[in-house]
Amino acid sequence: MMFKNPWLIFLQASFFVLILRSPLTGFEHHQSPVNFLEYTQSVIQNNQSRQKPFFLLFSAEWCHWCKILETKTLKNERVYSFLNQNFINVFIDADIHTGVYLRYNAKGYPFTVFLNPDATVYFKYPGVLYAEEFLEVLQGVRENVIQGKELYAEKFSKGEYQPPSSLEDGAIKELNEMFHEGMLDNVDLREGGLGQGEK
Repeated sequence: MMFKNPWLIFLQASFFVLILRSPLTGFEHHQSPVNFLEYTQSVIQNNQSRQKPFFLLFSAEWCHWCKILETKTLKNERVYSFLNQNFINVFIDADIHTGVYLRYNAKGYPFTVFLNPDATVYFKYPGVLYAEEFLEVLQGVRENVIQGKELYAEKFSKGEYQPPSSLEDGAIKELNEMFHEGMLDNVDLREGGLGQGEK
């Protein structure tokens, strides 16, 4: 009879508890004063004709700092008013849309991506900016986009991320190391929560 590793059993049980605890829609952003569009494969393509920059927010249900961003930044009236008037706001649950998270080379949670109206990446960063600093970034992005200035010129394919059909032992070991490093990097010891902290 073969016995399973107790750590593996613990991780599997924790995963199922998180899945059962979380609603299918993921992070509860529906109460946000920011007018978020829910991410779909065509949401960016369908809104390019509006000629506004995009604000993509990658978040996760379990992410402590994602909740800080929501309460300390996105609920600020000047911030959400500016976002709603000048940006197309797209919420992406990173636990559900992992392919999109990988496609934008996202690192950490929350992760912010600003796109030009043509869907090229203007700017991206992990972590939390509080209301005043975030508003300055928003104003700068809007002004530069209107003037046609670009920080990056990355274009992404329209298709979704396709995982490899098989993994070799070395790749599995590398994924395991990345997982452990990523978890340790995202533990905030001062606040006691997961996710990237303030910038």
